[in-house]
Amino acid sequence: MNIIRKTAIDLAYIFLPSLYKRRFYKKLYGLTLDNVKTRNVEFEFLLLSRFLQKDSIFFDIGVNKGSYLYQANQFIPEENIYGFEPHPVLYKKIKHLFPNAQVFNLALSDVQGVLKFKVPYIGKRESTGRGTLNINYKEPEETSCKIFDVQVDTLDNFIEEHKVEKLDFLKIDVEGAELNVIKGGRNSLLKFKPVMLVEVEERHHNNLIWNIIQPILELGYKVFYLDRETIELKPFTQETPLRQDISEMNNKEEYINNFIFLP
Repeated sequence: MNIIRKTAIDLAYIFLPSLYKRRFYKKLYGLTLDNVKTRNVEFEFLLLSRFLQKDSIFFDIGVNKGSYLYQANQFIPEENIYGFEPHPVLYKKIKHLFPNAQVFNLALSDVQGVLKFKVPYIGKRESTGRGTLNINYKEPEETSCKIFDVQVDTLDNFIEEHKVEKLDFLKIDVEGAELNVIKGGRNSLLKFKPVMLVEVEERHHNNLIWNIIQPILELGYKVFYLDRETIELKPFTQETPLRQDISEMNNKEEYINNFIFLP
């Protein structure tokens, strides 16, 4: 990237965040059934238009770069969006880009206090999208990592303290710690029964998906996945063939790791 272009982007980030967002999230702008395949983004972004109403409350646990916040903001006001991101650099950026959203430099789990948070390096690059509270897990391509302390809360405690009166859609992407989030939010999930989009990968648990998700199903949910051909929800069962070959992780059409839970 040449110096003039980089300077222009940096200035847009500071003074024209709406313009910067348009460029940063360009693959999501005008996302449709027709272009989702060619843009190589998660097909599940399309679900937000189906489940979010104008007054919906959206929680994003594991914001990372904010793509789901941006997509949700196409359908609901920023004020109705809550984001949780433990990585301090990512948190600062998201807070700047979404100034009216409820964004917190916080991890959610089943305990309160301070825990260790690990961010792996793949080659020489920090892989922020694979940051996790499960510090003992090592990515197959991991060359090194950094570990630091993060503030942790439970979903139940957060909702009580912040007097959140409803929760319509909950997205969880926490690299293997998803069941801890569920455990720490059990009361809220039973009370509000939000639609949930949860990333679950066998590699994080050394178990089959069907066995991993049982605690969620026991809360009164049915589980689905998004068919890449029809873009329709299909029931996920013990017999459903599933592609989670780690070599296909970047193939959005083949690698299924997002599951939709409907009450």
